[in-house]
Amino acid sequence: MEYQNDERYWNIKLLNKWFLIAASLWTLSMIWMFIDDNDDEFKYYQKEYYSLKKDKTEKKYNDLYSEISNLKTELEKDLESKKKNLKLKQDQVNVLNDSIRVYKDKFAKVNIEFKAKIAEVDVAKYLVEKERSSINYSENSQVTLNYNQLVVEKNLLKKEKEDIEIAIVSYNNKLDNLNAEVKLSKEKRDSELMRLDLLENQLIKLDRNRMTLGNKIADIFRDLPIVDFLDPKLKVQQTVVTDVKYDVNFAKVPIVDRCEVVIWELKMQILLMIYNHIPLILI
Repeated sequence: MEYQNDERYWNIKLLNKWFLIAASLWTLSMIWMFIDDNDDEFKYYQKEYYSLKKDKTEKKYNDLYSEISNLKTELEKDLESKKKNLKLKQDQVNVLNDSIRVYKDKFAKVNIEFKAKIAEVDVAKYLVEKERSSINYSENSQVTLNYNQLVVEKNLLKKEKEDIEIAIVSYNNKLDNLNAEVKLSKEKRDSELMRLDLLENQLIKLDRNRMTLGNKIADIFRDLPIVDFLDPKLKVQQTVVTDVKYDVNFAKVPIVDRCEVVIWELKMQILLMIYNHIPLILI
């Protein structure tokens, strides 16, 4: 056998050929494994279920929309008019927001000074108590005068802090009064159209045509092989039967089942047991 290089005892071209064959077989086997692992029977039924659920939800939405379309238009028109009125008062809103921001900054500064003054008062109080325990205690001593002065300063800071809090509450109330009409109109709209909004949100989650581009990509990506363990849409729906338990090493554990037919049979058995014991209870 002839070799291209005297320092080697193998044919590098032959090795490259076998490496290519082995790598191709490995790649094909991995692809086949992921496809086979992802080809679960329940996913077909769940896709059919979500398709039926989408059609059913869309029908409910269309029926409800036809009933309250005039009300929806009226409420949203009223909400838009309130928002336009609020925009005309935007200058007042900006002034109030700036005032609230300024007073919050003042409050933060005064609050820090107030807490520091409390610490100074505690130290001065300790020195006064220490002096009282001695023989040479006097009400006019420097320690006592210093303590009284710190108490006065603490009370002034407390009053200043309370005044700032009152001012912030006042500005917030004025801001709430300006936003009151929009808030009431929005609450009325949300309460009247709550069922329609819920159906619309369900449709956005079920129908990809109503999703944004990012949500469409995420909805496709979440059920792909390998990454479908994170938060898949198509997954085994398990049911926990809390009333039926079995012993595991002296501990009672609720039965967990992933078959709706079995759960239905268990419920029927429980109902039959209750029905059979009713005469005994009455006796």
